Amino acid sequence: MKHVSGSDEKNRPPEASAGADASPDRALEAKELEGAVGEALSKLSERERAASTMCQFEGMAYRDIAEALAASEAAVKSLIPRATLSIARALERFQAPAGAGIEGREL
Repeated sequence: MKHVSGSDEKNRPPEASAGADASPDRALEAKELEGAVGEALSKLSERERAASTMCQFEGMAYRDIAEALAASEAAVKSLIPRATLSIARALERFQAPAGAGIEGREL
């Protein structure tokens, strides 16, 4: 295990050392985001949710998703972007403003 000297620690960005010491505000934001993701997923159709989950979380290819859903590959190519857009719209309030860096700071 590598020892981190005091000078290395000072050069780390603040988010790198947040870890277990995350502020209550960040913990609340994470909990709210988790709930919003769950709610966004629940609003998708069953086929959109299944296709999106297989693609995003299981890393399945469109061809394999189509087979699993007994659908055409073209249908899957339509389902996934539609589901992604619905989720993105539902989570807009959690997105940083354009041009902002980590934690909403300007780049």
